[in-house]
Amino acid sequence: MEHYQEANAISQASWDIEMARSQREVTEEVFATEGFPELPRSDCQDESPIFIVGMLRSGSTLTEQIIDAHPQAAGLGEIETLPMLASALQEMLSTALPYPACLQETNETSLTSAAEIYLGDIRSRAPKAQRRIDKQLGNFSLLGLIALLFPKARIIHCRRHPMDTGLSCWTQKFAPGTNAWSNTLEDIAGFHQEYEAWMDLWRRVLPMPVLEVRYEDLVRDLDGQSRRIIDFCGLEWDDRCLRFWETGRTVLTLSSDQVRRPLYERSIGRHSPWGASLDPLRDALGDAIDRYESEA
Repeated sequence: MEHYQEANAISQASWDIEMARSQREVTEEVFATEGFPELPRSDCQDESPIFIVGMLRSGSTLTEQIIDAHPQAAGLGEIETLPMLASALQEMLSTALPYPACLQETNETSLTSAAEIYLGDIRSRAPKAQRRIDKQLGNFSLLGLIALLFPKARIIHCRRHPMDTGLSCWTQKFAPGTNAWSNTLEDIAGFHQEYEAWMDLWRRVLPMPVLEVRYEDLVRDLDGQSRRIIDFCGLEWDDRCLRFWETGRTVLTLSSDQVRRPLYERSIGRHSPWGASLDPLRDALGDAIDRYESEA
């Protein structure tokens, strides 16, 4: 515990929960229940995009690898295409309003053009695939935009016990300058609460289905959960999806070693042996733990 505290303290990066909350609240105003139905949509009918979102260390790479093992699907990894597109929308629309407020000044034609920019990028990465998986987990803040751009896209929300997720984030070394919230247990809990607030918003207003995949269920019932995932993706079942470690695909996330081996269960309940030393995380997560466990 002391060594991890010292290691995390080396980072000079900081995370501002108030700024994060403010950004979410601005988005909530645009995508409010009464306002969302009035926003324009693109006329894009492409069914190939699959977006995997959630917390880091939640089993997302495993989920992507299962789908990628299907001969008609391709995992693209954590690409930045959609966040960059969202940042460019203000200029594309020639408006003074930044994202997401600029969406109130757009139209079907503009959104269709924006959708084609994204599709052009993912098609170039996987020209022959019928399903293309974007595993940029932070896209959970952009699900409203996804609904406007890609009405037929599929969204998979990967979940894992908050204590296991938090501990895994805290004990991993992320790329410099990224994920500043992962340096303290309290900030990890704060980020988790914000992420849950985002997903609560989309559960209320999103006009498209979201498949929730719990890491514990996936590990304990690989066959059943894999079939559920592949069916949601609109693909016929293929037994190669159960042998995801055989794909030979390059994986650049921290889970690259795990997804090259058959499944194991030892990461379930990983937080338990740490006992009271994780009380700061446990206390800061509040009722998130009880909510997750009650849904099991």
